[in-house]
Amino acid sequence: MSGRSKTAGADAVAQTSLLKAAYKEQQEEVKNLQSLRMSLDHVDDDLETQLHDAQDLCEKAYKQYRDKWKLLGVDGRLSLNKLQEDPYLQLRMNALVLKQRICERLRH
Repeated sequence: MSGRSKTAGADAVAQTSLLKAAYKEQQEEVKNLQSLRMSLDHVDDDLETQLHDAQDLCEKAYKQYRDKWKLLGVDGRLSLNKLQEDPYLQLRMNALVLKQRICERLRH
């Protein structure tokens, strides 16, 4: 995490929202390919490859989303929309960025 510490909290929530949307898109793509596979009478190797690739991308998108969510350090039941305006989270993330910046300067 880098950049300005004043907007770190809002930026982290916005990035998490984008990752969640990307994950949902990948889930939808996997569902579409699975339903297409079920509707076919024969096995299509190209479709199987596409489905496997889509499942891999979906798994990667979920891991990115999960890791970013864990970085926020909040309970999983909270809504991202509520977090966007949460002053506690913003202060916490701002402090984290400031701490990282100070540590980086001390190392160099």
